[in-house]
Amino acid sequence: MLDKRELMTRVGSMEQLAYARRMIVAEGPAKGSNIVQVQCGELSYTVLLDRAIDIAGVTYKGIPISYISKTGLTTVYSYEEEGLGFLRSFTGGLLTTCGLTHFGAPCTDNGEKLGLHGRATSLRGSDICISQEFEDGKYTIRISGKIRESRVFGENIVLKREIVSRLYDNIIEIHDSIENEGFDTSPFMLLYHCNFGYPLLDSNTKLIIDTTETITRDLEAVKGLSNYRECQAPEKSYKEQVFYHKPQVSALGWANAGLKNDDLGIRVTLSYDTK
Repeated sequence: MLDKRELMTRVGSMEQLAYARRMIVAEGPAKGSNIVQVQCGELSYTVLLDRAIDIAGVTYKGIPISYISKTGLTTVYSYEEEGLGFLRSFTGGLLTTCGLTHFGAPCTDNGEKLGLHGRATSLRGSDICISQEFEDGKYTIRISGKIRESRVFGENIVLKREIVSRLYDNIIEIHDSIENEGFDTSPFMLLYHCNFGYPLLDSNTKLIIDTTETITRDLEAVKGLSNYRECQAPEKSYKEQVFYHKPQVSALGWANAGLKNDDLGIRVTLSYDTK
């Protein structure tokens, strides 16, 4: 890898190799939405500033990595809180944030009706900051901001997020910190809904995970327990099979899970702090 001086003698602008461009969607279901398009060497992705500072489409060497649902990109105003309304504006993407006080199936808790996966993805980012500069010899792109889930006489939770990529590393780092800025204690739940798609995800793709225990959610999942690591071709009216994994944890408290497609020669790994 070339250092800063060697790179700068070869390009007129670093935008030739890496950039983060803030844009506004001009038409369609996401019209008016604020996004950031990131190109960092072989890695490209879209950050949704109006949807919890989440990450939508991702490509590596021009190959799509993440899943995009039939809704496509949608404006925050498309969000429906009640019941399964979440699904009418669920883009998928590499990351959809669920929470911050609830995630999971719709339910009623202490008389309050809670919709699928909470309100986090409906929250607009604020205090957005984008930096593009050399740090310790590596050209680094940083996008930061925060979202707030709050109501009068209720919760006041703030999530601060920073997304970082460094040229040639082919890594997206997500640094989150959550603070209760209310006077009272508050319910808190957080789910990172990570979604992968074709052509990375296909019938020849394998799940790579070291687990100490794998638990099925229901009887439907029991049917696939013997081959949950093997992906399969699309199947009409397929009923989802959900498995809960307890991963092996490193000495530093981190765990890994990923997908491997040998035909494409691509492997994607999620590494996270189990704390």
